[in-house]
Amino acid sequence: MSRSGQLKASLPESFLPALDVFSDGSFGYYARYRIVSEDKNRSSHYSPIYKIRPNYIFEKEPGQTLASVEYNSVGPFVEIAWDPVTIKDRVSGSVIKKALEYDVFVNWGKGETLPAPVWIYKERLEGTGLTFVHPEQYTLEDGTVELSKPNKMSVEVYLKSNNPSRSNSSLLLYKLDDQTI
Repeated sequence: MSRSGQLKASLPESFLPALDVFSDGSFGYYARYRIVSEDKNRSSHYSPIYKIRPNYIFEKEPGQTLASVEYNSVGPFVEIAWDPVTIKDRVSGSVIKKALEYDVFVNWGKGETLPAPVWIYKERLEGTGLTFVHPEQYTLEDGTVELSKPNKMSVEVYLKSNNPSRSNSSLLLYKLDDQTI
């Protein structure tokens, strides 16, 4: 049977990859498609690549803010924790999913401003907490290595993306600034 006109395809959210952050600072997915015959013997060329910008909002638990990061320094370890974030549809308010994976950046220092301590992409993790080993030294943006133990740390927690970066401000969920440890 031959069909013509507009057709619609839907994918479960669980089939989607991590978000991408586009050059304009918005986020979404890159997508393209091709049409395959029912008997799978013929297929079209791939379409151009489209940017799909979902209507997502990231909602924290009531009373939680950007600075709602708990920390605890015990011996050579520093633990941080935050509440999970719910991803909702901006228009309907319906829950799409709970965010399970996050990208975490950290910097260590002693309150320097110029040159500032270097931000380090720590890791992508599944969960809402992370333990760091308190380093014995740290690096400044000008390349200077400070050979003393830092007494302050800053942490930024972002929603998982294909291109983790501190410039992904639209995906920034939590931030802890110059916390004395």
